[in-house]
Amino acid sequence: MSLKVMISIHVPKTGGTSFRWMLEELFGAGFQPDYHQEPRPALMDGPELRGTDDEIRALFIDIRCVHGHFNASKYLRLRDIEGIEPVFITWLRDPAERCMSTYHYLRKLDTRPEQRPEWERAAKTMTIKDFFEQTRYGTNRQFVQLHALERDDLAFIGCTERFNESIRIFLQMFFPHVTRMQLQHELRNEERTGRYQIPPILRARLIEQNVLDEQLYQYGRGWLSGALRSLPAPSDTFSLAPPESAPSFARLWRSFRRRISRWANGYGHRRGRNRSASNPSRESA
Repeated sequence: MSLKVMISIHVPKTGGTSFRWMLEELFGAGFQPDYHQEPRPALMDGPELRGTDDEIRALFIDIRCVHGHFNASKYLRLRDIEGIEPVFITWLRDPAERCMSTYHYLRKLDTRPEQRPEWERAAKTMTIKDFFEQTRYGTNRQFVQLHALERDDLAFIGCTERFNESIRIFLQMFFPHVTRMQLQHELRNEERTGRYQIPPILRARLIEQNVLDEQLYQYGRGWLSGALRSLPAPSDTFSLAPPESAPSFARLWRSFRRRISRWANGYGHRRGRNRSASNPSRESA
């Protein structure tokens, strides 16, 4: 019988730090962070899993959950290793809100001046409009981390703006025996108490620059709404079956995949412009 391993893909600035606290409590010693700045097993050090199938299988004897800033493609290999069944989950956020949060986070970093990367220096000196137009930092970051997956590969999608509802669905799906958890959604930018006040013109521009993230986010909102309408039955094990959803939801996914295909055809030529795809480590939850 295969052991299920939860693979939690933490897109920066989507609330992943708050979610991490809950995963650590739920999984205990079986929780394994995957961030470049934290200790991790040698086989997990880097953008791809290393080692033979036997070595990886032995590694995951004690690991029940992996959570961190990595691309989904890193753990696709687990699906081909006998005895392991990965369960992919993630959180999504309104792309304009995520851009604003990223910008303010970079402005507040106190990295020593001589050690600051280019994007941090730019954020401290540029307006948000100029920052995202000139540096292209974080463009379609949610898509970049998730595009290796198909629709049904994601067993759970949380939405940052609907944090409490998302947690309710997550617990119902995977930990139905947990009736209540003390968990507060952490807002890392202390100056904001809710959604950013984004001028309409700037919001439209940020959405235009992150059109794939916008399509993905709308899909995630639909997934969550479908899950809330048809709560999955309690189970003592991970469930890979997504909740039922409306027919229009499936049409949205097909449209989204067509957009991905068109964009991906030119992705290699534009890849150097997406700094966060090659330097993902400087963003935080």
